[in-house]
Amino acid sequence: ITLPIIYRRMMLRGFGSIRLLLFASIVCCFIQGALPQQKSARNDGGNDSNGLVEVSFTELEWDIDADWLLSNTYLVFFLQAGFGMLEAGMVRAKNTKNVLLKNLINTAICAISFWAVGYSFAFGQSSSGATNPFIGTGNFFLIDFRYYAHWSLHWVKASAAVTVLSHPMAERTMFPAYVIIAIVVSTIVYPTVAHWLHSDEGWLNVMGMIDYTGGTAVHIVGGAAGLVGTIILRPRLGRFDQAGKPRAMPPHNVTVTSLGIFILWYAWYGCTTGSTLGLTQRRWLVAARIAIVTTLGATSSLLTVLVTRRLQTYKYDLVPCINGLLAGLVSITAGCAVIAPWTAVIIGFVAGMIYVGGSALLIHMRIDDPLDASVVHLGCGAWGVFATGLFAVKDYIHTAYPFRENIVAGLFYDRTGWLLGYQVLGIVVVCAWTMGICAVLFFLLRRFHSLRVDHDTELAGIDNSDHGGSAYFFMPNSTGL
Repeated sequence: ITLPIIYRRMMLRGFGSIRLLLFASIVCCFIQGALPQQKSARNDGGNDSNGLVEVSFTELEWDIDADWLLSNTYLVFFLQAGFGMLEAGMVRAKNTKNVLLKNLINTAICAISFWAVGYSFAFGQSSSGATNPFIGTGNFFLIDFRYYAHWSLHWVKASAAVTVLSHPMAERTMFPAYVIIAIVVSTIVYPTVAHWLHSDEGWLNVMGMIDYTGGTAVHIVGGAAGLVGTIILRPRLGRFDQAGKPRAMPPHNVTVTSLGIFILWYAWYGCTTGSTLGLTQRRWLVAARIAIVTTLGATSSLLTVLVTRRLQTYKYDLVPCINGLLAGLVSITAGCAVIAPWTAVIIGFVAGMIYVGGSALLIHMRIDDPLDASVVHLGCGAWGVFATGLFAVKDYIHTAYPFRENIVAGLFYDRTGWLLGYQVLGIVVVCAWTMGICAVLFFLLRRFHSLRVDHDTELAGIDNSDHGGSAYFFMPNSTGL
């Protein structure tokens, strides 16, 4: 009887467009009050005299943390879209389909290989309970495994590492070679490094090295493998003249590239803050600080490159700024949870200078990296790991690694320099491991003529030869695009 009277008075008094919403809310309140309260299936039999549902706080913590982890996993997966747009715009138009299909197939191959053996080598637990500091030994094909959210996060990180290594090799690599490379990196190279750094029994983790998000396992691995690949492949046709001077091969679509870097910047927050693996037990404070560090590192590097290139060329150049922003994001990845926000500005500034200098060094050495990815990911990634050994704060390390016993601060806070030594050792070992395996793989592919496309295919464009034609309805031939 009461509800119709309320509705009539609302209509007469002219509540406007919100009257239906208010009325619906009142109806819900009546319904909730009329229905009996049901006890939760998780009720432990405690006091329920007030009719309130008792829920185990431990189970609620698990629910919140799993939701946080999965949500950020989806953001990290969005990195693939950003990398795809970034690379597609930076290469010439005649190879657009090739790089986009490569990114798509890399993700699929990594999913199958990481499900079968990759995750097992990274985090697998032996049924006997034996530990291995070098490699995981159990849960192959995810048998006897239920922590699927953790698998998803590291699958997308493994996919990112494979995508990164393909950037320096763009525009001249055979498509089947990408498939083989993706399988090897996602089953052997990345999982082993992830085990060393992120597994409880990994030897670098036990020793005390810090890589909170993946500056080593993703960016140093991807950048080092890509550098080896582009050296073995040799430069693109026409990139350098007979005297060794570089010829310009500008991006064909900076609009798409700009979209890609914005997507990467957005998804990077999922990569860094999501590595807290949850929000409970005050981990949301760590995530909030990580977000600030991520922002300051990226913007500091961007502005550094903008000013530096202006002083060099008297122009405000977009493409270097895009790479400068990415260099800043990469540089703060390893230590984002253990450094203070003000140090992120310094780290980003140095990363921008490393990018500018490294890009020039590649050209001087006649190394053809179409996206400067080896400098951005290997150079700036290594700097980020090194900088963690300088600026890591002891209290932040304790918060980020609550179960770690041998906590040592960075060199500027702890004069012993142990953490810096751990970081340097990790950089050297991971580079040696990655470059050694990839060099053998690339040399074998080249030996059997399975690495680089032939001369005619490269000139015509891989899209026209292998992928059914151009990605665009119109492609002017006179400009060499």
